[in-house]
Amino acid sequence: MSTSRKRFPSGVLANCTSSYGYSDTKRIQVFGSEATLELDPATDYYKHRLTVKRKNGNEEQNIKEQNQFALEMDHLSESIMNNKQPKTPGEEGLQDVRLMQLIYEAARTGRTIKV
Repeated sequence: MSTSRKRFPSGVLANCTSSYGYSDTKRIQVFGSEATLELDPATDYYKHRLTVKRKNGNEEQNIKEQNQFALEMDHLSESIMNNKQPKTPGEEGLQDVRLMQLIYEAARTGRTIKV
């Protein structure tokens, strides 16, 4: 299991936990002062359900099902054919990998790492 904390410039604190040891848990939860968001399942390819939980009741939103890989390939192909920058360039993916390495380092060492 990997656990990390991230403090944003606004002061918001994120406590993040990930694990390969939880069977069939594919949920993302965000807790706020006025509502809780829950995306469950979050990482399946179909039937994403977003629930907004408030004191006065819950609201469910279904997210349109689409083939993510086909959309990604179509967008990349169109970007190449039209000589345009894709929405998510390679530099952004590289930044994601570097951030994940820092998250693992923070979890391994128990230290806060400034980014």
